[in-house]
Amino acid sequence: RFLNVIILTTITLSISCKDSSTESPAIDYGQLIPLAVNNMWSYKIEVYDSLGVIIDSREELHTIIRDTIISGEKWYRYNIPDTYYANRANGYYKYAGSAILEYKYPTNVGDTIITSDGLRREVVSTNKSIIVNNVSYTTYQFKENYQTGTLDIYWEYYIAPNIGQVRFNAYRRNAQSQYYLRLKFDLIEYKLK
Repeated sequence: RFLNVIILTTITLSISCKDSSTESPAIDYGQLIPLAVNNMWSYKIEVYDSLGVIIDSREELHTIIRDTIISGEKWYRYNIPDTYYANRANGYYKYAGSAILEYKYPTNVGDTIITSDGLRREVVSTNKSIIVNNVSYTTYQFKENYQTGTLDIYWEYYIAPNIGQVRFNAYRRNAQSQYYLRLKFDLIEYKLK
């Protein structure tokens, strides 16, 4: 008799809890750039002259060194730069006296935001396949331009969701009005908690 009550209760609960709506369940996109203390990304940085010759090469380690609570929300600080960041439901934010959206996520091609530096950042692709150090990544590609006086540059950011930035390219316009690769960050390795 006790077993019959349990079976009947289980059936009743499963029927009453069944979702009869036709809506698709919400998609969990995870985090564009995963944030946790001790997450680490190692990059190879190359600087080029206008002829494409490497004039500087080094490695740089980006580590999340601590977290803190600002206005009831957890923010994370990297060793480089000395700024706090957080993921929210609509993207990746930088704290600069207030929360400023740095990367909209999830996002669509053509979406734009104004960054904390006042620059227009546009989504170029949401599924750009690139190979960095013999590893294939599917990335979101963002682009922003900066022009002042004779300085004309643009940046490309390639970010693999739930991994982080895997490539960064900076291009500069030369005297012949052609862009050339000036700076490149390529992911060497990463460790996530």
